[in-house]
Amino acid sequence: MKKIIFLLLPLFMVGLCSAFFAGKSADAAGEAIDIVLHKRIFRDVRWRANENLDSWFYDNDGLPIDKEKEDGQSQDNTLLENSVPLNGAQYKIWDATKLVDVATFKKYYHDSEIQDARDIVQVFSRMTRSNAIKIAENAQLPQMSIANSKTVVTKNDVITKDNPASKQAGIARFTNLPRKEGDTFKAYLIVETAVSETKELNVDLEKFAKPILVTLPVMANNEELTEIHLYPKNVGYVRDPYFYKFGQNRSGENLGALAGATFVLYREESGRRLYLDMSPTTDLKNKWVESEDPLNDERVNKFISDETGLVNTGERFLPSGTFYFEEVQAANGYEITAEARKVEVVIPATWEEAVTINGQKMEELITGIVPEAAQQKQMPRVYNTQNEAVHSQQETSNRLRLPQTLGQLVATVEATTRRMLPRTNEGKAAFSVIGVIILIGAIFLWRKKNEDN
Repeated sequence: MKKIIFLLLPLFMVGLCSAFFAGKSADAAGEAIDIVLHKRIFRDVRWRANENLDSWFYDNDGLPIDKEKEDGQSQDNTLLENSVPLNGAQYKIWDATKLVDVATFKKYYHDSEIQDARDIVQVFSRMTRSNAIKIAENAQLPQMSIANSKTVVTKNDVITKDNPASKQAGIARFTNLPRKEGDTFKAYLIVETAVSETKELNVDLEKFAKPILVTLPVMANNEELTEIHLYPKNVGYVRDPYFYKFGQNRSGENLGALAGATFVLYREESGRRLYLDMSPTTDLKNKWVESEDPLNDERVNKFISDETGLVNTGERFLPSGTFYFEEVQAANGYEITAEARKVEVVIPATWEEAVTINGQKMEELITGIVPEAAQQKQMPRVYNTQNEAVHSQQETSNRLRLPQTLGQLVATVEATTRRMLPRTNEGKAAFSVIGVIILIGAIFLWRKKNEDN
């Protein structure tokens, strides 16, 4: 019996240790939380045109929006309908637990109206990111490292741990963050510090990329969340160019709107021409490709003038910079000139200036539809010139036509001839009257002769 107990004792100890460490692991898991960011970006013209910007903000409650829909809760879809996920946004996170104390926070931010932690959260939500970072540095807040990096970048990733198939763009995860320090719940300050590929998209970080202060615990449906979902937003500055295509003869006379002219859009970089790709816009950014034959390259986006001459990019948004439309196929009977191969598009850096097409100011396009004023004027306008063969043919046709003065002379001669010659109907009427008079006279003479006899 002793031998059996001696033999089973190691197994019992192993089992006991396993249970002990499993329990410790479970406790540790309960003491850690994850914060998941769903980065969204708006086109700033929508914000600029909206008088009530508060209606565009989503009230973060810690739950993913899809989860709220599953639970049957009401959810305003304004955020998802008017924004797109953004990859490449860079974030840093600090342990801001000590700043939740009102007295401590007031050492770094003087505001007599701050009464509790909720007020501090609101102050950070209205603060610029540079001020938030300054407070973090002055307060010497510990900066957290995630996967050995102090910067987390939004990318294509799963939304929730319990659903690995829920992959989406614009996701950043802060994992295994301590939930408590002793008996004190933690607080974390999250600040967006940069957006990668800034040449592709201008993002106003100062104005709209607001800092986020998360104070634990975060509760939803009377339960503490261990995976907290937040929807930070910012705004991308992009414009949407268009112009009208018109024809002219070789003398410069306007021949009206042209349909069927084909254009591509390119930008110049280090001596190379990069053409706008056909792939759909993501993150309000475009993809650009090199091509030796853009007209026949299926990757390159083509823009064709309609019956009004309109060449519209169709919300293929462009950031600030200089771009060019290149005509790659002319309308029937017209030629592609050197000017048509490089139609300059200048996107200014601010809304205070208008987009220009070959130096002509463009009425701003907001909803994808060209403004009515621009439709009426059909401006800005780019011209195509008739090719030599068509122009020569029209010139020959014009010379073969009778001059207008000769036509007037013929009409005058005809009118004069009509005055000189009797009209057929008038002659017939005159002869009828004379005949009647002669007949009456003959009857009168005949009766008088009879009476005399």
